[in-house]
Amino acid sequence: MPCTHIGTSGWQHDPFAGRFYPDDVPQDDWLARYADTFGTVEVNNTFYQSPEPDTLRAWRRRTPDGFTFAVKANQYITHFKKLKDPDEPVQNLYRNVEPLGDALGPTLFQCPPNWHQNLDRLHTFLETLDDAHRHVFEFRDPTWLNEETYDALRAHDAAFCVYDFGDRSTYRMVTTDWAYVRLHGRGEAYHGRYTDAELDDWADAIADWRADGLDVYVYFNNTAGEGHAPHDAQRLAARVRDHLGR
Repeated sequence: MPCTHIGTSGWQHDPFAGRFYPDDVPQDDWLARYADTFGTVEVNNTFYQSPEPDTLRAWRRRTPDGFTFAVKANQYITHFKKLKDPDEPVQNLYRNVEPLGDALGPTLFQCPPNWHQNLDRLHTFLETLDDAHRHVFEFRDPTWLNEETYDALRAHDAAFCVYDFGDRSTYRMVTTDWAYVRLHGRGEAYHGRYTDAELDDWADAIADWRADGLDVYVYFNNTAGEGHAPHDAQRLAARVRDHLGR
């Protein structure tokens, strides 16, 4: 049966203190408290540095069975190498996330802005990926947003990342048997709160994807400012439950 995974991009943001986490909860306990509300999180700090294996095992211990960590690939792969020479970096990536075990969800490759479409490099990169894992690609440069890119992802069962980013939004394109959405905030990126109408619209889209048999992952990244991400995620999750009748 298809599943919907709704959470936030990271759990350790300062604006969450006193708003989502009670003031008396120490930061070391934030992940466990987060997992009381959400069944998934998107890990962003892996973009900057690969955590130690013991750190990943500790994350796994602090969350219940069935909890899912989506992991953002290191910037060395996406921003420095721009997907070039992928064999060794991809194998290192798989080795680094192995301690998460069955809690590992999709791996996100966020490609940089101002890097124009390079289909040959994308195809070569996709061919190195292990079919046992789920992979999703977020393209910040608009030259990637076309059927050639979508077809390349389809050919390798990789997902296209649907997103809102400030005043820009992608098509709600699905390229495999699951969907992945990042909601970075409307208006000013990483800030603000989604309106009821916007969340209703996303709930409709999720219900349609679920009716088509797709798993759906949604992560709110409006974590700056007043840190509305956890509350928006809860509001969307409630709407999805209403749509599904449970």
